[in-house]
Amino acid sequence: MRILFRKGLALLTSFLFILIGILAYPVSARETIGVYSKASTGEKVIAFTFDDGPHPYYTDQILEVLEHENVHATFFEIGVNIAAYPDVTRRVVAAGHEIGNHSYTHPIGRAKETSIWEEEIRKTDKLLAELGIQSPSLFRPPQGKCPVGLSSLLETTDKIAILWNVDTRDWEHRTTDEIIREVEENVRGGDIVLFHDYVSAESTTIPAIKKLIPALKERGYQFVTVSELLDTYVFKNH
Repeated sequence: MRILFRKGLALLTSFLFILIGILAYPVSARETIGVYSKASTGEKVIAFTFDDGPHPYYTDQILEVLEHENVHATFFEIGVNIAAYPDVTRRVVAAGHEIGNHSYTHPIGRAKETSIWEEEIRKTDKLLAELGIQSPSLFRPPQGKCPVGLSSLLETTDKIAILWNVDTRDWEHRTTDEIIREVEENVRGGDIVLFHDYVSAESTTIPAIKKLIPALKERGYQFVTVSELLDTYVFKNH
């Protein structure tokens, strides 16, 4: 009995070490999982991302800041908002920014079945196609949760899940200074930074990025879209 117990304990310990080792790998070494939160690079290159839009006026204000700074970003948009403000989505694309799928209704807690995710992704892709926008290869799961069923679905639809590793938590209506401090203290080369262009109250994101982008440029950072980040620093090596 003791021998069986020891063997079982040894197997469990080995499994835990393997699991820890997998999770400890840099993102660039985990591309088979299809979930990315950053790219492993020593170069000062980062990707700004904006979730939950398009918004009837905040998105345009963000576009103005990005144009002024000659910066391209990635916008993960929700289908119901695309349907409500299609011209804003068109302006995002016309300005040279990248569009990612962020589901149709931003389901939280109730989307446990793969069929629900399939419909959420399909409906948003269809809306984008109707606007003449190619089906995006990037999908950001609501709240950054990517269950096994969703991961398998993304593989069959040639999409990859994009998370983040710097969260501004601007949706909590943090002050401009709090958002700036969150990014400046935590950002590193290869990071994906999460903002929101659709919030329910006055946005502090816009004044924050007005200050952040020039400050980060002063520190030597360059700005790219998520696809540019992955293509340059992840996929080209594999």
